[in-house]
Amino acid sequence: MFEYKWEPETGQFWFIEINARYWGFLNMDVLAGKDFPRVQMDARLGYPEKILGPGPVGFRCRLLFPMEVGYLMSLLRDPTVPASRKAQAALGALATGIDPRVRGDLWFPGDRGLYWRQMYAFIVHLGRA
Repeated sequence: MFEYKWEPETGQFWFIEINARYWGFLNMDVLAGKDFPRVQMDARLGYPEKILGPGPVGFRCRLLFPMEVGYLMSLLRDPTVPASRKAQAALGALATGIDPRVRGDLWFPGDRGLYWRQMYAFIVHLGRA
């Protein structure tokens, strides 16, 4: 992945850096049917595919770690947030977490329960902390 800055006044691109790895949310793209590494390899090998349009309608996913957990923990620890808002956020996170229609960053189809075992261990650890 190339990072650069574009200067609109001159139309020039200024090189910042090259990252040899893909971005951190690639698994979400793959779950949404956008397998960018495969598209790049296919294009390099002469088999371009046009999957770069919009994602599937109704697709829902979540970025549980660290985003949602961090947000929920900040709400729960904030003394200025009303208890009703804390309860609403916790129940919403739970409902989204058990909804099989919502794809998760760590919950891949066919993972044979790894997500649930790790989620249980995380909650137990969180309770002790």
